[in-house]
Amino acid sequence: MELENLNQLKLLRKYPTQDRSKGLVKIIIEATAQVLSSQSHAKLTLEKVSRRSGVAVGSIYQYFRNKKMLTQATFFAKAQSLVDEILEQQEQTAKDSIDAKTTLRRMSDNLVEKLIQEDGLFARLQPLLSGLGLGNSLLKFRNIYRIQILKILRPWIRPNITEAKIEAVSYVIVNAVMGVLLAQVNGYKFQSDKQSLKDEIFDLLWNYVQPYLNESKQELKIKTV
Repeated sequence: MELENLNQLKLLRKYPTQDRSKGLVKIIIEATAQVLSSQSHAKLTLEKVSRRSGVAVGSIYQYFRNKKMLTQATFFAKAQSLVDEILEQQEQTAKDSIDAKTTLRRMSDNLVEKLIQEDGLFARLQPLLSGLGLGNSLLKFRNIYRIQILKILRPWIRPNITEAKIEAVSYVIVNAVMGVLLAQVNGYKFQSDKQSLKDEIFDLLWNYVQPYLNESKQELKIKTV
């Protein structure tokens, strides 16, 4: 959990600078996620988070102005954690010199698996979209991870592809990731046949990015995004 990202999104009242305070914020966020996994957002209170985390309500207020801010921070922290796990696996895949198609397939399959694991939590966070004004924050969140996701496919992008096209590829991928995530927040339940969902997401991504990729890795002679 990168607290700096939450700070950039203005989802912390005060940024913790000491290791102890950073650990405290993470405990608060994790406790909030646990509470939301078992009951609706409407029933969430800072007192319940306090009991679950062992952190005094006054200390929670030091870092989160209100329930709205705490809930937003929890959503982004969990989403960030999922994306980080996905990126970590795919970066290892890239190091192992797997072909581009397999890399993208593993990325999309892992996305589905991770989101299914968190289904209960994200479904309960439905009020975020309509009631907590996440539009601008979602755009910032998308941009934070767009470049990181692009790094996964960079080794296979053809050298003659323009920087504008490379940017477009990164936006398509991250928008697809965010689209599935937002579907969960909206309360959408994954179909029982998750293999069909994996196939659908992969086909969407592959059909778009395939023209820009080589089948094998190449050293790129383009500027860093």
